[in-house]
Amino acid sequence: MNYIEIEDYLNAGDLEGMLAKLTPIFIEVRALGDTFLDSKVYNSGHEVKNTISQLNGYASTLKVASIVIDTFKTRKETVEFNRIKTATETAGGKFTATSGEKEASAFVDSERRVRNLVDAYLHVCKDSIITGQSIMNYLTEEMKFNKGA
Repeated sequence: MNYIEIEDYLNAGDLEGMLAKLTPIFIEVRALGDTFLDSKVYNSGHEVKNTISQLNGYASTLKVASIVIDTFKTRKETVEFNRIKTATETAGGKFTATSGEKEASAFVDSERRVRNLVDAYLHVCKDSIITGQSIMNYLTEEMKFNKGA
C-alpha cells in the first residue's frame, strides 16, 4: 500500500476500507513476530534473516502509512479548530482555545485510532526485528564456538 492509496482512503473518509487493506499486513506482522517464539527458528539463520527482511518491508509500509495518516489528521484537526474559532467569534461568542482544541481533537478521533493501530504494528515490527537480530547474533556466536570446539 503506497502513500497515494492511503491518501485516497483518507480523502474519501473510508478509514474502514483502509483498515481492511492494512489488516493482512497486521496479521502477517504478528505471525512473523510469533515465529521468533518457536525455538526451531534458532536452528536456521537463513529463516531468521528472511523473517527480518520481511519485517523490514512491512515496517517501511507502516511507517509511510503512519506519517501520511498523522499529517492528514493534523491538517484536518487544524482546519476544524479554525472553523470552530471562526464560527464562535462570528456568532458573537467568546472563544477559548482549550474548548476549541478538545472539539477539534474529538473531530479527528477516527483518524487517531487508525494511526495508533498502524503505530502499534510498526512497533511490533521494530521489536520483532530487534529480537531477530539478537537471535542472529546468538547463532553467529554459537557457530564461532562450535568451530573452536
